[in-house]
Amino acid sequence: MRRACLLCAVLLAVPAAAEGLIAVRAGRLVDVEGGQVLRDRLVVVRGERIEAILEAGAGSPPGARLVDLSAYTVAPGLIDCHTHLVDLVQSASPAAPLETSASRQAYIGARHAKATLLAGFTTVRDVGSWRVFSDAALRDAIDEGIVPG
Repeated sequence: MRRACLLCAVLLAVPAAAEGLIAVRAGRLVDVEGGQVLRDRLVVVRGERIEAILEAGAGSPPGARLVDLSAYTVAPGLIDCHTHLVDLVQSASPAAPLETSASRQAYIGARHAKATLLAGFTTVRDVGSWRVFSDAALRDAIDEGIVPG
């Protein structure tokens, strides 16, 4: 039974997140700095940044869109420092990298970036790809909002 709800996935699912004000009501909030799980918190997000964390009883800021996750645990995004987003699944064939075009590899990278984000990872360090700069192109596409990641 999966009870953890990651804030990044919620923000990805709420289209108004890019510019608006969102209040996420968390039943439980993992505080990694304090080493504890806080109950009944309100995470206020403006644009792409967390602006404040309040007690839920304080009420939602005026004009904020409320996302009710009071039945869930909200955790910060995870970090993976060793990824290969633009690579294919491991293959026993030494010719496998040559059997995929650069364009297809870009689509594969976009799929992997989205899946990684939805798994709760908000930061990754891609350790490279055999095809020059395909990882950097994916990074730029994510930064420009062309693909989710």
